[in-house]
Amino acid sequence: MKYSEITVISISVLSSIILSSFGCGDNNNGGICPGDTDLVPNLVEDETDLDTFKVASLSINALNKLGAQTERDTQVQAHFSDFIEYRIYVSDRISYSATCEVYTSQPVTLQRCRVVGCDDQNPCPEGYSCMFQDCRPTWKTCTGDDDCPGGIMVCEAGYCVSPPCCTNPPCREGELDSCPKGFECTKSKSFPLEVNSVSFKGLKGGEVKLEPKENGNIEPRLINELAFQDGNKIEIQVDSSEGQWSYPAFSMEMDVPEDVVMTRFDKITNPVLEESPSLNLAVDREDPLWISWVPGNGDYMVFTLTPKAGTETPYGKLRCVTFDDGCLRVPAEALDHLALDKATNFKMKLDRHLNRIWSKKTGGTTDAAALVDLSFSLEAVVGR
Repeated sequence: MKYSEITVISISVLSSIILSSFGCGDNNNGGICPGDTDLVPNLVEDETDLDTFKVASLSINALNKLGAQTERDTQVQAHFSDFIEYRIYVSDRISYSATCEVYTSQPVTLQRCRVVGCDDQNPCPEGYSCMFQDCRPTWKTCTGDDDCPGGIMVCEAGYCVSPPCCTNPPCREGELDSCPKGFECTKSKSFPLEVNSVSFKGLKGGEVKLEPKENGNIEPRLINELAFQDGNKIEIQVDSSEGQWSYPAFSMEMDVPEDVVMTRFDKITNPVLEESPSLNLAVDREDPLWISWVPGNGDYMVFTLTPKAGTETPYGKLRCVTFDDGCLRVPAEALDHLALDKATNFKMKLDRHLNRIWSKKTGGTTDAAALVDLSFSLEAVVGR
């Protein structure tokens, strides 16, 4: 893969990963699932809302885990990041329908020649600024490498950034096989942006308020119960100050996702997931896997099967994304692929998502964007 084909991890890519396989059930469904065509929902009304490297990701996930190790908890998270240098080579996948795909590799993070660590006695080189004891690019715009200071930075996506590198030649096109003195070849990363706090109101137990630590990162909060309240709304408030490395303040109100109740697993009606039903995997399986649930208020549903005990490819999961219409057809060919894995069991998850995008613009330029996701997950271990 050439350097020019590297995927930029910004809010747009995070959204595309979520939305890339949207469909509604599947065609040729034999009458078990409603509808006879694949459709793709339009959750992004204006793609320019996502055209930025300043990204917030806010989420609340309620997990109902069934089985030998039952868990019922809720995790609240908030991240405010500068993605100007963070890039990955995305995972390879095989699509088996408009809704379902299997991952066949792991994502690889691009490496860059960077100065690791800084303070008053050890300042950053020209073109960088020291923030949270880390050198980050100063958002200098450019049209070519000659516009960038210091003689090492390169022009990428209109900004001066650290050059890509590799530690295991042969390197990809555009990557340096060694870094200049004072620089190290390390994984590219996102940099935290400043906020004062972010609060979530409407959960059981009262308001959850998250504040950044000294390094700028925000620790997630775990609530030891399913904290969504039926029919309630979640109020989100981001408090921030003006500054070069600040994320803008905003507020939002969202409905909560309804609980996920599975009504069919393969040929089993109203399955008892605590008993770890079997997938009946076989390399020559001809019948699809049918998954049904009580339809709800989700913008979309995500069904995953991740290999567990005995696997040699833990990244090789099946992932299906569909409408919250109560039914999903997983093609037999996708199950044939999973049958090649040596895993003796799989983690199964069915997630209901409510998703919103917020953005701040100046003229036609998007200054910052946020992906806000509220989800309810049903999880269990299923047999081979």
